[in-house]
Amino acid sequence: YQRRVHGGAALATLAAADVVSVLRWGLLPNVIHFGSPRIGNAAFAAWYQALRIGAARVTHEADIVPHLPPETFGYHHIGTEVWQRNSTYIVCDGSGEDPSCSKSVKDKDLNVPDHQHYMSEVSPC
Repeated sequence: YQRRVHGGAALATLAAADVVSVLRWGLLPNVIHFGSPRIGNAAFAAWYQALRIGAARVTHEADIVPHLPPETFGYHHIGTEVWQRNSTYIVCDGSGEDPSCSKSVKDKDLNVPDHQHYMSEVSPC
């Protein structure tokens, strides 16, 4: 069986961790996040990686949400980012905070409309 966890990016991340660490179903879910905010610190990101959950975090252009909460508050992204930029997809390093991917976008250029357009689709969120 394959298990996929659906829902908002932050909740899907937490649900997948719960399935593996608490419920212990013996199956590793695959999680694909779109426009995920940071949801934990570096220790959480390392713990999540140790759970061996298949995870990809897709970020569109200058979407502001993946830059929240700020790193200066101690938050750190999980997993490998896939940055959708100029209609191409760039697989970033696995650090969660690759400076050559969406983290390279200047704060003044971050915006909400890019959070509403993923994979050429418009989201009502």
